[in-house]
Amino acid sequence: MGKVRMRNKKRIIIAFLLLFVLMLALALRTAWIQVVRAEEYSQVAINQQMSDVPLEANRGTIYDRNGQQLAISATCYSVWIRPQMIKEKYTTDARIDRLCQNLALVLDMNVNTIRERITSDGAIICLARYLDKSARDQIAELDIPGMEIAEGSKRYYPLEQSAAHLLGSVGDDNSGRSGIEMQFDSYLSGTSGRWIKETDVNGNTLSYGSQRYYQAKDGYNVHLTIDEVLQHYAEDAVAAGLKKTKAKRIMCLVMEPKTG
Repeated sequence: MGKVRMRNKKRIIIAFLLLFVLMLALALRTAWIQVVRAEEYSQVAINQQMSDVPLEANRGTIYDRNGQQLAISATCYSVWIRPQMIKEKYTTDARIDRLCQNLALVLDMNVNTIRERITSDGAIICLARYLDKSARDQIAELDIPGMEIAEGSKRYYPLEQSAAHLLGSVGDDNSGRSGIEMQFDSYLSGTSGRWIKETDVNGNTLSYGSQRYYQAKDGYNVHLTIDEVLQHYAEDAVAAGLKKTKAKRIMCLVMEPKTG
């Protein structure tokens, strides 16, 4: 009987010591996280909760001498996805297939292309660009976790090919690549803004979270000395002359006859 009691006491002591060691290890680990590395983990938490959304400035308009618009910017939207968050919500192939099919109908994209981007390993990926408001609203109604819609602008040339070489073009980043668009890019481009806000795990803005909003400054307008009507007639004349003479190159000069 005495041997049994001694054996039970030893077991209790061993169990107590093991429990004590585990509690001590837990306490040391907690102290290590909350005291020694408190600042580091606090910064990680802040970075996870804060979302820095760029606000694109509207590019300035290019006019002719009479105020006719030659190059303008219109609002458009782009769709960005966080693949990891989508995978956590849509856990089966069947659910991902339905999601891709719904997106393909709205975005007019290939289903396989959408699936490839949604299942990729990137942190954040652009799914589609240059959407109009109708497509933007349809995407928003799907309420997909891990999907964000950003507002931007797209460059349009109302007179299409008229003075195309003079006006130039802009790239996907909305910066000038050639012509007037490039020469006066610093005036036309403006200054982008930022919207820094606290968000939840799905990227939704917290109702009582802190926010800092830096308004974007739109670009300046540029007025050229050309006349859109004269430009149109000159280009037609050059095209007709090139076709008639079969010349390799034609130059044209528009002049006021009375003054030269």
